[in-house]
Amino acid sequence: MSLESMRQAYGAIAKIDAPNPMQQAVWDVFERDDAYGIAVLLKGGTGSGKTEAVALPALWMRRRLIMIYPTRSLVDDQTGRFRRYLEAWSALPANMDRVVTLTVDTGAQSQRYCWQNGRVRPTGEERASRHLYYGDVIITTLDKFLYRFFGFG
Repeated sequence: MSLESMRQAYGAIAKIDAPNPMQQAVWDVFERDDAYGIAVLLKGGTGSGKTEAVALPALWMRRRLIMIYPTRSLVDDQTGRFRRYLEAWSALPANMDRVVTLTVDTGAQSQRYCWQNGRVRPTGEERASRHLYYGDVIITTLDKFLYRFFGFG
């Protein structure tokens, strides 16, 4: 994809005029991905754009994204941010009529949010028939991820 596609994604989803160098580098990693997928571990200061560096190329390129945070408070904090991003993403012309989902797993409570055409969509019948980690974006803590991934059989 071109630099213009990257800027378009950052502007349309997160209202960011231009990605920073770290965000550009992560975008390049997503573009070079092979058939086996990728895992990204970023280290940076607070407010450096780590979440956007991973979330925006994953959404734009329609990659499934699992965000693992060390604490429940970070999961709660990031849920609002991802809700805004997924609402904006679902409203883009390329995603019209597509259901976009966010699953938040804190262990004590798991919630699924769905959007279609930029609007919240009820999750009633989908929740009962889908695996917890089915969806576009999953946000959880490391301990819950390990339990769900290895503990369910």
